[in-house]
Amino acid sequence: MLLHKPTPVMIQTMRGAGVAREVIQGVKFFKCSDCLEVSYPVKTAAVKPPSWFAFNHEVIIDVFYIHDMTRNLYGFLSIVDNGTTYHSISLVCEGQWDSQVF
Repeated sequence: MLLHKPTPVMIQTMRGAGVAREVIQGVKFFKCSDCLEVSYPVKTAAVKPPSWFAFNHEVIIDVFYIHDMTRNLYGFLSIVDNGTTYHSISLVCEGQWDSQVF
């Protein structure tokens, strides 16, 4: 294996020696086969597609009813942001159980 100076040092030395500009430009693109063998593999940046899950992009709304032991009816409004999974629930009505509703 032959050893050589790093590319910036080679360019500086060549400029000092008055080497032609085309040769210096060629040195910038030169790849030594020995250096490629012992160098670490180039890591590519991990990429992912853009997320469809953004705040307020998709909102899921539902109303559900429950009753307590004394048959009092309670209605709740459930709002979920699908991107952030933020969940808000509010009591929207309460009253007596009405068997005709169900």
